Amino acid sequence: MFERLKGKMVTLYSMDLSDEYITGFILKCNEEELVFANVDSHGNNDGFVWLSMNGIYRIDYDSNYEKKLLHLYELNNQTHEKIECESNNMSLLESLLLWSKEHDKMVSIDFGDDCSNFCGYVYDFENQIINIVDRSECDSQQGYAWFDLQKILCLRIDEIRSRDAEIVFRCQKREKCE
Repeated sequence: MFERLKGKMVTLYSMDLSDEYITGFILKCNEEELVFANVDSHGNNDGFVWLSMNGIYRIDYDSNYEKKLLHLYELNNQTHEKIECESNNMSLLESLLLWSKEHDKMVSIDFGDDCSNFCGYVYDFENQIINIVDRSECDSQQGYAWFDLQKILCLRIDEIRSRDAEIVFRCQKREKCE
């Protein structure tokens, strides 16, 4: 089912999302994981999302909503970067984390509990543990944090709000240097 929807605008509903649903394109999937190119409600590139297949309970496609968003996406000349997230000895999640590190992309991790969201940059990961440089919104580096990859419910990469925070951070950093 998922394979034949690759490249089509779809809306996914998952118990692992903090939002009710996400809309965009399925890029990669296997029996356990899915990588998604996210599109916001205005038809703009909103980064990438990784989800476990276990939480997905509904997929909509070819509705007026998906057609409208696809039209906006195309009218806005939006694209998503090409990402390589397949490796013989890595999960899609691990491959995405490596890609995020190599391309210096901010990640947002959702664990589904009260401290559900953590933003930062991938510093290192091995043996199912990820080390993240903590970066609060519009703030400088706050330190490091370690996380168990198996506890991640949702990983977001290069979201619009993360790109906005990075612009502000770089501006503040430039002003301190001058």
